[in-house]
Amino acid sequence: MRDEISKVDALLLEHQGRDQSFVLDGAVDVDRYLNSTPRILWILREPNGGGPWDLREYFRSTLFTYNRWQSTAGLMIRVSHGLLSERKPWGAWADDARSIADCLRDVAVINVNKRGGDSRANWTRLYQASLDLSEIICQQVAALCPQIVILGGTWEILPNQLKIQLNDLDNSDSNVAWIGDTIYVRAYHPNQTRISHEEYYRRISDSLADIGTPPAASDA
Repeated sequence: MRDEISKVDALLLEHQGRDQSFVLDGAVDVDRYLNSTPRILWILREPNGGGPWDLREYFRSTLFTYNRWQSTAGLMIRVSHGLLSERKPWGAWADDARSIADCLRDVAVINVNKRGGDSRANWTRLYQASLDLSEIICQQVAALCPQIVILGGTWEILPNQLKIQLNDLDNSDSNVAWIGDTIYVRAYHPNQTRISHEEYYRRISDSLADIGTPPAASDA
């Protein structure tokens, strides 16, 4: 698995070399991701602002330099921490996202549009990015071999090659389904304001409890 991730990361770097608007993404910390149970992959829409920069480095080192870091990362931190802690019940641990933000090093995060966007979703741009980058997105998902994939407002813009494999999720009333050895979850984008962070987490946690537990992580 480590070799596959390295190969895809090299392809991403090549893309960035040809296109300076490209933003790198993937496993925030490969070693920790490979040793996490479950392995969690977030698939989001696009980074805020074009490249060249590295989303993984942002989550590792510079997250708190952005004054609106909680708008997306706050919910991601709470959900990731809870799921990585055996879906522990929501509690005081969720009050301070900054204190548990280190858990982002245990997950992977990729964007459908890797050329950057802005604070408002441009669906024409997102659909075009899904077409243009479909091959590399599918390669990333395969290389990362996640046990849980959280589609954060991205179900509609997934590459067709990937979406075709997810018929069970398309037909699922619960927005969660096993696809092979991976659980896919349809969810709102992390910066949503429709429901509370607690409700967002509870919906995912309860759905995972109902559908079953991913197998233990294999040796990398």
